[in-house]
Amino acid sequence: MYIPEILTRLSMSHGQRTACSATDWLMAAAGPSGSSSENRSVPFCNCEYPAVTRSRHTAKKVERCRCGEDTSTRLDWVWDGEEAHPDTRITNGTELVFHPVYSQGTAVIRGTQPLQHGRHHYWEIKVLSTLAGTDIMLGIGTDKIDLLAHRFKFASVLGQDDQSWGYSYRGLTQHNGQLRYYGKKFSQGRIIGIYVDMFRGVLEFYLNRRSQGRAYANLPRDAAVRVYPMVCSTSAKSS
Repeated sequence: MYIPEILTRLSMSHGQRTACSATDWLMAAAGPSGSSSENRSVPFCNCEYPAVTRSRHTAKKVERCRCGEDTSTRLDWVWDGEEAHPDTRITNGTELVFHPVYSQGTAVIRGTQPLQHGRHHYWEIKVLSTLAGTDIMLGIGTDKIDLLAHRFKFASVLGQDDQSWGYSYRGLTQHNGQLRYYGKKFSQGRIIGIYVDMFRGVLEFYLNRRSQGRAYANLPRDAAVRVYPMVCSTSAKSS
């Protein structure tokens, strides 16, 4: 997984709206209509990826895909290598490969810096591999999340409790153990945007730069609560 853009909007005043929040609708809990195939997204990027090597002793080699990386070079944070799961490979602070040989649990990683309260944050994650397995989730969580608690367990970690919020590759969101239908499924070649309004406590996800609607409006606004960008994966050779 690669972060093609990390932007922190610092100058927005209360009540000001942006393209990030122009669509304020909430998916019904009854779930999406139509067949499973209709709920699948199409790739934003059409890069050519090398074949996956299945050997236990050979890590997956991912071709560098530049698609979608022409918007910004500003990095307010990178992925935290010091706190990372031991089965996570980080390149240049922005590129991730989870379980490069095989998977025996869930890897969770967070950003180096917490999101600043009272401000708007937006970043994007590009998926470079085909996703499969128990779960791959993108989102946010507080510093109370134990990143290694599920090292030997396969779990949908983000949103298992009230300290994190996640968007699954299966098109579901989760918080406080409650899963609900939300947006389209995503996999290789998609770009997922995460918009966090730390003034109003709102979380919204984008898929291929289109809003999937407001996901949650209950984020902590207490300045003492430290909230970080997070990703978790159970899938071998996921990136």
